[in-house]
This record gives sequence, structure tokens and C-alpha cells, in this order.
Amino acid sequence: MRSHLTDNILIKRMKEGDTLSFEVLFERYAERLHDFALKYVQHPQVAEELMMDVMLWLWEHRAQADDIEKVAPYLSKAIKNKVFDHLRKAVIKTVPLESLPENGSYIKDNSHAGTTVEIAELEEQYHKTLHSLPTQCKKVFELSRIQELTHAEISSHLNISKKTVEGHITNALKMMRRSLPPTT
Repeated sequence: MRSHLTDNILIKRMKEGDTLSFEVLFERYAERLHDFALKYVQHPQVAEELMMDVMLWLWEHRAQADDIEKVAPYLSKAIKNKVFDHLRKAVIKTVPLESLPENGSYIKDNSHAGTTVEIAELEEQYHKTLHSLPTQCKKVFELSRIQELTHAEISSHLNISKKTVEGHITNALKMMRRSLPPTT
């Protein structure tokens, strides 16, 4: 049984295409990722989908697994980014035309209005902070968090060292944490 192996050994074997090692990692982290997502999205199916997206991404990008030094923090960041992206996209909701009355008058459902406003304010503060970052730091952060490039890919793309990439991301995250309200 592989459940006794360390995360690093499992990652190494997963990189080589070992599906059983991936399954052990999945069993080890899926519930934690799901619970974290559920705390914010409050819909079990959505939380499961976000968790599955993160784990699928890990499997599909296993060739870059060398960049993962510690699995738990890596997956924690990944699920946080997935949840944030989901909440950001959830602000813009569409209503099917078939569901509207023919006369065009309908009562707007404001049950999530507070949440929508809070998300919009959070997103606005996020963008303000993002635009206030130094140019190179902003570029590195966007490549990492928006385009989801690995540190090695960013390093190669911008012709800077991986340590410089890590430094820029660390600084960007510190600035984000200072400017954004804490989550509870």
C-alpha cells in the first residue's frame, strides 16, 4: 500500500505517470480541499467540482510537479484561487429569457444582494491592489495566478530566476493580504 509514502515520493511517482500514487494524494487531500471550498461557496456540488478541478489540474500538469515543494500548501493555494475565481465569476449571473414574464416586468431576487455587493467590493479592492504592484511584480503575479503558469515557466518567459519569481509572488501576496479584508 502506498498510503505510508511521503507526499514528495508520491509526487515524484505521479510525475512518472503512476496513477496509484495520484489516487493516494487524492484520498489524502480531497476532503480538506472540498471542506475549504464548501466554507465559501456553501454548495456541496460546487465545492466538489472546484476540488475536482484542482486535482484534475494537478494530474494534467504532473510533468511540472518538480515545482511543488510541499503538496499541502500548494493545493491550499490552488483551491483558494479556484474559489476566488468561482466567486468572482458568480457575480455576473444570467437569467434565461424563458424564465421572464412576457410583459417584461419581474421581481428581482435580492436574496444574494449583500453577497454580490461584498464580492464586487472585494474584487474592486483586489484590482486596485493588483494595479498598485510594481510592474514586474504585477506581471509575475498575473502570470502565476491568472494564466496559471508554473514558477519555471514564468522564469523562462521573463528571463528571470525562479527565486526572483518566488520573491515577486511573495511580495504580491503580502500586499494582497494587507489590503484585502481577512476571511473568516
